[in-house]
Amino acid sequence: VTDVNRESVKVQVRSKTEEIPANEVESIKWSGEPAKLNVTRADHARGFYEKALKDYEEAKDDIKSPVPGLKADLDFGIAACKAELALRGDGDVDAAIAGLEQFRQEHPRSYHYYEAVELLARLNARKQDWDRARSLYGELGKSSIREYQMAQKIGEANILLNSPTGDPAAALAIYGEVAEMPASSPVEKARVQAARTGTVTGLIREKKFAEALEILDGIISDP
Repeated sequence: VTDVNRESVKVQVRSKTEEIPANEVESIKWSGEPAKLNVTRADHARGFYEKALKDYEEAKDDIKSPVPGLKADLDFGIAACKAELALRGDGDVDAAIAGLEQFRQEHPRSYHYYEAVELLARLNARKQDWDRARSLYGELGKSSIREYQMAQKIGEANILLNSPTGDPAAALAIYGEVAEMPASSPVEKARVQAARTGTVTGLIREKKFAEALEILDGIISDP
């Protein structure tokens, strides 16, 4: 690994340097990391947040002087697991926000940076701090990575749909825009489905039941 930043990771392969988009980096094996960390990362990816959190914290306690990249990964793992637990109602939202904000301040070039921003936006939306959530989604939209751009648009549409001063018609327009965006990766395809589901919710709110049913039929027949 020759460089890490918010958008990509550069790696030296023999005499050639390759640049990998940050969202395509599954993990980096850092010098001095315990072998068990591969299992911890897999547990995190599968949604076993309690177990992964415990193992991340144990690893951080055991490694006295981790290289900067390893420290950033451990700090993100801990903050992200706490955030996911809070989002599903099993943790403190404010504490999770504080942890992610600390991660952003300490590791502004991490390839996990925009993942942290998206989690922060979702947490702030969860506590209905709409202005802060909108600001964070705006930052997410600055990324050159399409899945984060899609997440920004969906987040903005969700705010327009759910906040007291929202605009359901504007939300539907944004959902429609995302639903038409090209999607190649599993995450991008999931974003498209989230936009289609958001459209159904918005149409039901607008009492446009026939249109909602038509889109819902499409989601079921072409998931």
